[in-house]
Amino acid sequence: FEELLDKYIGLPGSPKRNAFDQKSRLFILGIQIMQIRQDQSLTKKQLAKMSGVSKSMISKIENNLRKVRLGKLLKVVRALNAKLFFRVEVD
Repeated sequence: FEELLDKYIGLPGSPKRNAFDQKSRLFILGIQIMQIRQDQSLTKKQLAKMSGVSKSMISKIENNLRKVRLGKLLKVVRALNAKLFFRVEVD
C-alpha cells in the first residue's frame, strides 16, 4: 500500500502526500465520531442538542463535507464522553 501511495500520491513529506494524509485523517475522524454516536444510540439531533452544535454540523463532521473549527469539534467529542488526541510534528 505504501508503495502505491508513494507512486500515485507522492512521497511522504511532499505537498500532495501531506494533503492526502490530512484528508484521510479527517475522514477517519468523521467515521469514528459517527461510530461512537451510533454505539451510544444517539441520533444526530440528540448529539447536536447535547453538544450545542447544529445537527447539520454533526452531519458535516461525520461525512467530512466541511472543515470544522476545533472548538466545535471539541464540543462534539466532549458530549460523547470521548477523547481527542493531537500530535504535533516538526520537520
